[in-house]
Amino acid sequence: MLRETLIYASLVKLMTRHGRTAPQADQPLSALRPLLLVKEFLDDFPQADVSLEELAQLAGLSPFHLVRTFQKQFGLPPHAYQIQARLRLAKTLLKQGVSISETAQECGFHDQSHLHRHFKKALGITPKQYARP
Repeated sequence: MLRETLIYASLVKLMTRHGRTAPQADQPLSALRPLLLVKEFLDDFPQADVSLEELAQLAGLSPFHLVRTFQKQFGLPPHAYQIQARLRLAKTLLKQGVSISETAQECGFHDQSHLHRHFKKALGITPKQYARP
């Protein structure tokens, strides 16, 4: 009986210290709209050379708040999300037979080595290995 009481007391203490008092409600749609605008822009124009300030202006948020809320909602900060969108486009172009240098340029990478570095880091293979039939 004493052991159960101690365990119960320990659990209550842990829950009080680390638990949340109320479940967090999902963000209302109006709060998501600015983030969805940025996400759609990055999906539609991954090659765009856009700054964080320009994305924040598009969303009507401060750059700091945009990064924080975007990452919370989508799991990546805007720049990392843009790199992923560029890589998705690069995979499509490479499978269509577009050259690696042209793919890098079309996807908004600074040069072929920039594409190579991100591609290898994300997929574990080089663009050339991916493009092989």
